[in-house]
Amino acid sequence: MGHGILAPTIPSFASTELHLSGAQIGSILSAFAAARLCVNTPAGYFADKFGRKKLLWFGPMVTTMANMSTFTSGSYYELLGARFLAGVGSSMYTTGASVSLSDIAKTENKGMMNGGNAMNMHQGAALAGAAIGPGLIFAMYALGGEDIRTPFLFATALSGSLSAVALYAAPETKHLSSSSSSSTHEGGDETTTPTTPTSEKKTQLLQPGGSMTMDASLTLNKDAIEKQKSPSASADSRQLGMLVKRSDFWSVCFLNSALFFAGAGGRGAVLPILAISHGMDAQNLGMLFSAMATTSLIGLVPSSKLITTFGARNVIAPTTVLSSLAVMAIAGSSTDAGFAAACVSWAAASSIMGAAPMTFVAEIAPRKASGAALSIYRNSGDVGLLLGPVLSGLAVDFFGSEVALAMNASVLVSAALAFHVSKTSREKMKKKEMLQQERHRSSK
Repeated sequence: MGHGILAPTIPSFASTELHLSGAQIGSILSAFAAARLCVNTPAGYFADKFGRKKLLWFGPMVTTMANMSTFTSGSYYELLGARFLAGVGSSMYTTGASVSLSDIAKTENKGMMNGGNAMNMHQGAALAGAAIGPGLIFAMYALGGEDIRTPFLFATALSGSLSAVALYAAPETKHLSSSSSSSTHEGGDETTTPTTPTSEKKTQLLQPGGSMTMDASLTLNKDAIEKQKSPSASADSRQLGMLVKRSDFWSVCFLNSALFFAGAGGRGAVLPILAISHGMDAQNLGMLFSAMATTSLIGLVPSSKLITTFGARNVIAPTTVLSSLAVMAIAGSSTDAGFAAACVSWAAASSIMGAAPMTFVAEIAPRKASGAALSIYRNSGDVGLLLGPVLSGLAVDFFGSEVALAMNASVLVSAALAFHVSKTSREKMKKKEMLQQERHRSSK
């Protein structure tokens, strides 16, 4: 809800009150991402080592201080610093929330909670707040005498309340991650040390149908020694090492970066600038953002069904292409009604995708390294969050809004293509491995 309040207000405030350029507005939005990019990885390791709850309450406390600093900002650099601090708090909270959710979704006694449904429930709560937030701007202006800074106070109160609730009510879920000693994830990747005797492992390593790679045979003895020294650390490193070798993991990270690039650049920077040039004020822009968030919220129902029916991996690429088409429609809109309809269409396309990318990462992420894996995924998104507003703002200043939106659409298409290629390659490799294993069993 706080994000929904600030998203249309910050660009309007920066443009009308501080008279900043498109590039400066973009850099202010990017400062938020730069902070997240710096904090995500340390926060992920903190969550794995010390727990999630501390991040859940301290992150919003930092955000509260940042929102108050935003309220008092009177220059470009003050606003830039305030939004950087907000990014620090956001990263801490998001890390704690996402890892906690992953813990709960993967717990065996919560088996009825499908991973995709769990992610969609979380995203639905966020979208509900994002839909309500912009609509509250009308009430805020009524109470605050239409002072454009008033929404910053409301956002401060919301983040402060969240910090208090998390401190006293949020559970610690770190023990859920370590409660299970073994788990097998999508693609047949084992996340714990097999119980097969060492001699049998060596036989498998030397046979074509073996379940382990030849590279693993060269380090088997070394791994055994390391495991005796520090079993948990060694297992965590191996699990994460297996994940970062997967091309589909990096392609979904690139796609996440593209989504944030377009979301922060196209939706966060270009749309407000374009709307302001059409005569929209912060209240009208807030209503447009509210309509987009409401559309996204409604779309969670079919999104959850699609993910459950076809799998997260098969939903991602087609819906990303649909989003790129909607962005191009915004660029080609010549009327206010067409502009608004295209914006809502973009939200609809994004909502159909839902939580598919994060669900895919949660499915393939090793249990004991889920915090680190999700932090890499979030870092990729924050790269897009960092670059999108700045590059889009520069494109608006030099080439116009239409070119800036076309740039965002091309980034989305490229990411969809990369993910589709890596997914197809991974599926072919799995089929080949299964065929080799069948032949090996037949020969036995």
